Amino acid sequence: MDTPPLVANAMQIAEEHTYRCLGKFFVVFSSIEFKLTLSLTNALFDLKVNPSRPIEQIPFQEKLDGFVHAQIMDSHEDEVHYQQCFAWYRKADILREARNRFAHGRWAFLHHEPHIVHVAGYPDGKQSELRLSLEDLSDLIEVAIAVNVGLERLLNKHE
Repeated sequence: MDTPPLVANAMQIAEEHTYRCLGKFFVVFSSIEFKLTLSLTNALFDLKVNPSRPIEQIPFQEKLDGFVHAQIMDSHEDEVHYQQCFAWYRKADILREARNRFAHGRWAFLHHEPHIVHVAGYPDGKQSELRLSLEDLSDLIEVAIAVNVGLERLLNKHE
């Protein structure tokens, strides 16, 4: 039985929207990681410290931890800044978990409902499934954009 043309068109539009959302998520996440890398590079240069490995090989989690630590050390007496850093960190860590999940695993678009499904793990081992609506994915992109803007604010605070 063929899918009616209007339904097929709606499914194609939803699938293309999903691809654009995933692309935007990864682009915004990459921008955040790039800014963290530059910030840490500048901090290490200012301190005349040579890292034990190239900064681009440092995992995102370590960059995130290092950045927040440096922010807190720079303004350890500023309670408002301290709270802003940790609020930002919590959101950034949510993105890190999402990026790790999204980058590792298998994706499918469910044509019978407007969801994407992501499966992590191997068929012969423990697997986990995550279903996201297009709205869930859009919400995650909004979090990513907010983290990116928050990072800009934190970086510009000391200029």
